[in-house]
Amino acid sequence: MNFIKKLTALLLALCLLFAYACGTGGDTTADNTDLSGVGDASDTGNTDKPADVTDQGSTSDPAQPENPTDPTDPVQPEPPTDPVQPEPPTEPTPPEIVPVLLDGAQLSGEYPNTYYVPNTYIEEMQSQDIQLYGDYLLVSNYEVRDRGNTYVLRMISQADGSLAAEIAIPSSGFMTLQVNETNIGIVDPDMEKIRIYDNMLNLVSEYDVDKHPDDFSIYLSRDMHNVYHIGWEKGISVTSLDTMQTTDVLTNITEVYVRNQAYEHVIISYVDLSTQRRTASRLNLESGEIEKLPTTKDTISAQTCNGAWLVSDGSTWGKFILTRNGEKSYFDWSENRVELLSPTGHLMTMTGDGKSMMLYDMDGAFVSKCTVDESENGYIGSNVLWSDMYGGYFFLCFDTRGSGKLYFWDPAIEVDGEALSMRAEAESAVGKTAPKECYDRAAAIGEKYGIKINIADLCRYDYSYFTSYAVNDPVFINEALDVIDAALSKYPEGFLDQLRFDNINAIEFELVGGLRSTDTDVYSEIYSALATRDNDVYHIVFDLYIIREKTVFHELCHLIDAKLEYDASLRPEALFSEEKWMELQPEGFVYPETYGVLPQYVWQYVNSGYFIDDYSCRSPGEDRARMMENAMLGNTVEFEHRQGLTAKLEYYCQCIRDAFDTQNWPQTTQWEQILG
Repeated sequence: MNFIKKLTALLLALCLLFAYACGTGGDTTADNTDLSGVGDASDTGNTDKPADVTDQGSTSDPAQPENPTDPTDPVQPEPPTDPVQPEPPTEPTPPEIVPVLLDGAQLSGEYPNTYYVPNTYIEEMQSQDIQLYGDYLLVSNYEVRDRGNTYVLRMISQADGSLAAEIAIPSSGFMTLQVNETNIGIVDPDMEKIRIYDNMLNLVSEYDVDKHPDDFSIYLSRDMHNVYHIGWEKGISVTSLDTMQTTDVLTNITEVYVRNQAYEHVIISYVDLSTQRRTASRLNLESGEIEKLPTTKDTISAQTCNGAWLVSDGSTWGKFILTRNGEKSYFDWSENRVELLSPTGHLMTMTGDGKSMMLYDMDGAFVSKCTVDESENGYIGSNVLWSDMYGGYFFLCFDTRGSGKLYFWDPAIEVDGEALSMRAEAESAVGKTAPKECYDRAAAIGEKYGIKINIADLCRYDYSYFTSYAVNDPVFINEALDVIDAALSKYPEGFLDQLRFDNINAIEFELVGGLRSTDTDVYSEIYSALATRDNDVYHIVFDLYIIREKTVFHELCHLIDAKLEYDASLRPEALFSEEKWMELQPEGFVYPETYGVLPQYVWQYVNSGYFIDDYSCRSPGEDRARMMENAMLGNTVEFEHRQGLTAKLEYYCQCIRDAFDTQNWPQTTQWEQILG
């Protein structure tokens, strides 16, 4: 009987294991079969059973009961159910940032929207610079310590003003600080070091980068995997920090300036050697592309925000162009700074004393104004930074010792102010004092040759050391226009366009009357013309009562001279130089460089065969201008028996051919015909 009990228990265990393996989870009551009696019988040892019933654990051939259940048969499992998935772990909720930095702020200045924000970590620094980085203020400066100059960078919480992190690294000069969403980069071009930190100022990587001999500035790409070298003479190249391989980005340019840098944009100004014109572009530190600015002129600075561009005209201080969706607005502000603030798109202007700022929207509507306490003799720092946390602007204000304090400007607090005067189009003067036909004809001739001709009330009249007056008489105006048209027709097609070089964007003729010098110590008080360069415009002023073709030739030669000199400064192989010109002069001759009375020694050279007349002896420019006006007029008599003068003309003609694009020129130009 013990054997039967053991065998029964073994079979039951095997059945349970089999059922579990089939997915029943060990449920021994499957198919509603009751096995409890088997267990009870064996446990109690009760043997009082009917004779015809054998123990179910027996190996004999027993009679089968109704609905028999053989524990050796596999129990059919129920269809498996999907296991219960555990709940994903919940992310810990970051503690809520409670902004309390302004709790101790103190009103400052004239309006109730400007606050001084005390902070020891900022105020114990000197000549600080500041920018925003997420929920932190990055404050940096240079300190002189025992081991030399040190660049100090502090990360200060916007919320409560606490010091979150700080680094101090050796520095030998100017450092560039750049940030992106996850990293902070510091470029030290003098020590040829680039350091990358994480968002809590832990050093991530450090690179030794060779400074190129021509480097003017070095900038990191937005992702901080590349470094851009901006060279004064050679252009722009990029070095991969992963491979240290360098490739060119922009070449065939020179005289490269970095105008300003903001976010992923570096604004550069340079001379394009293919055109010898100065232009401005931006280096996009995110894409690595060179992109043209929405202006054809050089710029002092350019800023962009929300698709808009604010460009400071490089030709005229205080002139600004705001471009949105291809449309331009113009306004003037010559007192101090003008900025396009990101990300708000506010226009910010600053007064000349550096103590007041005004905000406008892009249409020029007044938004806000703030001042700082004049009792501190303060001036506002270079960065005005928008804080999402407080809905206003942070900036530093410095005292006369260079100690900066933190200020907050709340533009939501209303104050009174005036709108910024903006123009929908660039100013275009309309002539009113002469007949309309004269203005129309002057405009047509100017357009024909690619210049602008001003007459009557469109002229300026007052120039440095010269005065004049308006002439409205159509007879004299039209006679002068006839002379100009005839003279300009003798130059090759496109010639005048090549006289626009460097930042000269326009050539303007002005027709006035009574052109006089205000300087009595000169050769003559009466002048037929004068040439002067005014920012990006080259002005040639003619007295229309005495204008002749030779006057036009003479004055344009001064502009040709300027072109040759500029070309020689860009091309070492250029033919033209004042040294070579002087080699063609009579032995011992020196230009007196005066418009006054000629020194006595000069007169011995006037009839030496090298000069047209005594006026030619005054300076190299006047010598060449007198020579060219006679060549253009075909005055062969002036060159007969003057071998020295002819040699100078031959050299000058070669220099012009060398410096200009002569592809569409005739085989012999007007000024070359006299050489035969």
